[in-house]
Amino acid sequence: MNTNLLRPLVALTALLSLNQLHAGTPARLETPLAEVAARIHANGDTVARGTSRVMVAARLGAPTSVLPDGSWLYSGYTARSASRRELVAGTLVVRFAESKVISLSIADQATVVALRSAPAAPVKEKTFVAGR
Repeated sequence: MNTNLLRPLVALTALLSLNQLHAGTPARLETPLAEVAARIHANGDTVARGTSRVMVAARLGAPTSVLPDGSWLYSGYTARSASRRELVAGTLVVRFAESKVISLSIADQATVVALRSAPAAPVKEKTFVAGR
């Protein structure tokens, strides 16, 4: 067989194989939220971007689980999407940076499985303790 034809044929076969593998994986879905209603009204009625980690715990309670990157997961959550058009259900994902909420989203089951299995370096938070 002519080598000029062999290379493009091998490349095409590889692309088709990759497409088949990708088609077999479930789609992941994460819907961004502007805010979430507090389950416990503690010095506020909502959790939104900029809310401290302490207030999230006070308003939403303890997370169902914590990801290696420090994100908190709350299972069995229902909320309105950021566009306020649709009601979405799944797992609430609360991401933090410097002990403040940077994003809120509702994730479907496939996304939660991927987040739990994805290796991520833990976020290093700085904590200062006053002493004598």
